[in-house]
Amino acid sequence: MKLPTPKRWIEIAVLIVLAVVLVFSIDYYKSSMRGEPGDENAYEPEPHYEFGILVDSMVIFKDEVKNGDNLSAILLKYNVGQGDVEQLVQKSQGVFDVRSIRVGNKYTVFCSNDSAQKAQYLVYEQTPTRYVVFETGDSIHIHAEEKDVNLLTRTASGTISSSLWNAMIDAGATANLAVAISEIYAWSIDFYAIQPGDNFTVIYEELSVDGERIGIGNIVSARFNHGGKDIYAFRFIQDG
Repeated sequence: MKLPTPKRWIEIAVLIVLAVVLVFSIDYYKSSMRGEPGDENAYEPEPHYEFGILVDSMVIFKDEVKNGDNLSAILLKYNVGQGDVEQLVQKSQGVFDVRSIRVGNKYTVFCSNDSAQKAQYLVYEQTPTRYVVFETGDSIHIHAEEKDVNLLTRTASGTISSSLWNAMIDAGATANLAVAISEIYAWSIDFYAIQPGDNFTVIYEELSVDGERIGIGNIVSARFNHGGKDIYAFRFIQDG
């Protein structure tokens, strides 16, 4: 049996190296397609914002104003010094009167994610749509913002058995809608004389913030059947 020449041995070694490189290249390609951890294709979670604040690395506390609470009492619980509170009070002039913080209103505190857990932001919800941001971290600042209000068109229909108020609630509407309807028909219907069997259909705008219903907008149209007679109302905008 004739042994390969040295030149042939070199050629065989080169072929083996190329085969190994090819195998590793295929394996790397498959791994990249699978998106293994650390790969550029790996999933990265979307950043999470609340009230326009990036909160991924913060500890969040939600509460509501209680009897005896004021700006100082709230912030001191979250390790904000009295000096910083006084600066906030000074900078709040013309933006928000800190004396008007009301019992029952909601607030959110965003704290540093460390052993100190010092408040970086306090967000006080002044109304369902307006909130005030107190920055207490590296800089002392205060500003007010408005939430987005969603407007949906709703329809409510019902038959009166006892009162318009109860019929509206049974139809899934609010008492405010009953008030609006009574005002629209104030000159057409004596609501003290409505009878069981009177019925209505109302198309109206519903206002909501963060998925929570906060009130009604315009009444688009309404039909009220009183004593067997339909009475219609339609919203219009007068030119000029």
